[in-house]
Amino acid sequence: MDLPNFSKNLINYSSNESDYYFPGSYVAAGTNATLQVTAIVGVWRVFIGAHTDFVSKLPLKRWPKAIRKIIILSVGLYDISSYFGGSVVFVSPSGISRIEALLSNVVSSPRYDSQNSLIKDSWNASRNSAGLWADISGKYITFTLPSSSVRNLQDPGPVTQLYDTLLQHYHNLRGTDIDRQRKMWVVTDKQTSNGAMHAGYPIVTHLDVSNPRSDRFLLNESGLRRDTWKFWGIFHELGHNMQLSEWTFDGTGEVTCNIFALYGVEKIGGIDLWRNPWLNNFVARAVDYINKGANFNVWKGNPGIALIIYAQLVEAFNWTTYKQVFRHYQNLSASERPKNNQEKIDKWFFIFSQKCNFNLAPLARYWGIPLSEGAVGKLNDLRLENFLPDDKLTSQTPARVRMVARFFPNLRNQTGG
Repeated sequence: MDLPNFSKNLINYSSNESDYYFPGSYVAAGTNATLQVTAIVGVWRVFIGAHTDFVSKLPLKRWPKAIRKIIILSVGLYDISSYFGGSVVFVSPSGISRIEALLSNVVSSPRYDSQNSLIKDSWNASRNSAGLWADISGKYITFTLPSSSVRNLQDPGPVTQLYDTLLQHYHNLRGTDIDRQRKMWVVTDKQTSNGAMHAGYPIVTHLDVSNPRSDRFLLNESGLRRDTWKFWGIFHELGHNMQLSEWTFDGTGEVTCNIFALYGVEKIGGIDLWRNPWLNNFVARAVDYINKGANFNVWKGNPGIALIIYAQLVEAFNWTTYKQVFRHYQNLSASERPKNNQEKIDKWFFIFSQKCNFNLAPLARYWGIPLSEGAVGKLNDLRLENFLPDDKLTSQTPARVRMVARFFPNLRNQTGG
C-alpha cells in the first residue's frame, strides 16, 4: 500500500471564546507527528481525532476511546502522534487567546471553509487529499465526515449556506445574536455514546448520514430543500443546543428542542405545522391520550404527543408570539427566573398568556399539565379571555372540552387570531 504524502502546516489562530479550529491536517496512525508552538496566549488544547465520544455499550463497533487530547501550556515542541490516527482539531479557551505553531509530518485532509477565501477556492484540490476525515465549515457550523463522502462534492458552498441560514432562523426565533454564540460542530461516527444522534459540542451522528447516496446525506443541499422533514434528526439535535432550562421543564427535554425543528422545517422547506410528517404522525396518538384522561406522567414520557400543545400555540398565535416569549425570558433578572420545576411550568404559561393576551390555564388543564393554585390565581388576575383552540385536537375530544369548561364557565372554543 502506498504511503500518503506527509507535509507541514503553519497555523495561526486568534480567538475571543472557546471554539474549535480545523487546520485540514490528519495524523496518520503510528507516525511521528509533531507540533512546534512558537507563540501562545491562554491554554489551548489539541485533539488528535474528532471522535470525542467514549463508547461503552456492547457490541463495540470501534475502540472505546479513539481520541488523544493534548494540553498546550507554553511554547515548545509537542509530540502529537496517535496509535489510532485522526484529524487535528485546535480548541481555544474562553477569553482572549492566540496560538502560532507548525504541524509537521501530517497528512493534508479535505477542508472547506466558506469564510476563508483561500481555503474555499482550493476545494477542488483539497477534496482529493489523502487524510481520512474531512472538515466542511460554513460561518456557523462545521461538519466532520469521512473524506470519501465529499470526494464528488463539487461545491460545499450552497449547503453550508443553507445550514447557516437554518441556524440564523433558530437564533432569530430564540432572540439571541448568532454572531456571539458558539459555532455548531457535527461529527459523524461509527458508534455514538447515546442513540442514533446526540446533541452537544460536538453533535454526534452515525455514519448513515455521511453516505452521499443516501437521501438523508447531511450535505445533500437539494434534499434539504425538497425533503426537509427527512432531516428532522439533525434539526432536532441542533434544536437541543438552543434549549434553555428556564423554559424546559421535566418531560420536555426532548420536546422544546423540536420547537426549533418545526420552525426550521417550515423556514427551509416551506412545510407548515400539520403537513410536517413527523408531527402529524402523533396527532391520532395525542387524541387517544386526551380521550383516556390526559395523564401528565404519560405526556412527559411521549415527546411526540407533548409537542402537539406547542404546535397548537403556533397555529393559534403564530411564531411572532414565540419570539416575544423567548425574548421575555432573555430579559428576566436572576430573581425572576424559575427556581424549580413547578415554577418553570407556571412561568411558561403565565408569560405566554401575557404575550398572546389569552388565559392559557384551560389549555394546560386540557392537556393535564399541572399549574399551581398560585399560577391559576395570577392568570385570573390578568382578566384575559380563557383560551382553548378550535382545532383538529379539540374537535375529536369533546368530553375533555366539556370537562375543562366546567372549571372555566366562560370558556368557548376559539382561535387566537
